[in-house]
Amino acid sequence: MESAPRNIEVKPLSSSTMLITWEPPETPNGQVTGYKVYYTTNPNQPEASWDSQMETNDMTTISELTPHAIYTIRVQAFTSMGAGPLSNPVQVKAQQGVPSQPSNFRATDVGETAVTLQWSRPTHSGENIVHYELYWNDTYANEQHHQRIPNTETYTLSSLYPDTLYYFWLSARSQRGEGATTPPIPVRTKQYVPGAPPRNVTVEATSPTTINVSWLPPPVERSNGAIVYYKVFFVEVGRSDSEATVTTLNSTSIVLDELKRWTEYKIWVLAGTSVGDGPRSYPYTVRTHEDGMYCTIC
Repeated sequence: MESAPRNIEVKPLSSSTMLITWEPPETPNGQVTGYKVYYTTNPNQPEASWDSQMETNDMTTISELTPHAIYTIRVQAFTSMGAGPLSNPVQVKAQQGVPSQPSNFRATDVGETAVTLQWSRPTHSGENIVHYELYWNDTYANEQHHQRIPNTETYTLSSLYPDTLYYFWLSARSQRGEGATTPPIPVRTKQYVPGAPPRNVTVEATSPTTINVSWLPPPVERSNGAIVYYKVFFVEVGRSDSEATVTTLNSTSIVLDELKRWTEYKIWVLAGTSVGDGPRSYPYTVRTHEDGMYCTIC
């Protein structure tokens, strides 16, 4: 499959001029005959409306830019077969001395309430980088956040919500000012196990050999993600909990059958997410019917 030009690097030469360099596609569809460099301050518009210029080499200079504006740049290779795919977009601020985008921005470790982010220094840092600016928003409270972090290439952000989709983006700052940010990257935090057991557990003996058990899910604010299963445990009173029979299901009721007549059973329920089991409910005791007799003990 034909690939795009690689390793796009942009260096501001002044507040209105930039030098752009790149490497040829790894797998071009034939001999590369030229390149087209697209640039714009409005990347939401289709590429056909961006400013562009043709080049025969793997570098170019674009000028007459708007000072302090943030430009998005993409490069496309041409062969005798036609135009190839566009490179990934790179953003840079038209201001001499500010850093370019950090590269290879990614999440390397994701937990329930913390994310470790890692990146590489900008290829062009202008003056020395003094710190980075980290931005993120969450889809739970729908809020945007910002934090200034030290001059490092890895950072762990904590106090996040579990099972929540976040978007993170990053920029570098020198004494001259803040450079362009990376494109946002999506990261979903992991789920916890549920923080509460199922609610309103009801047990009722319905015959000498059957018991109905029903319940409601844990409170939404303590589910810590999607409930994907329930476990129902039952054991004869007097026996150890470790001898309990366990049934896993995804509904909120069950009929326990093939039980002993006129026998007391202890029953409890728990909920689980994809991470594992939550806490178990209070155990309930109920006796199956004697022939022709009805009795429920809770």
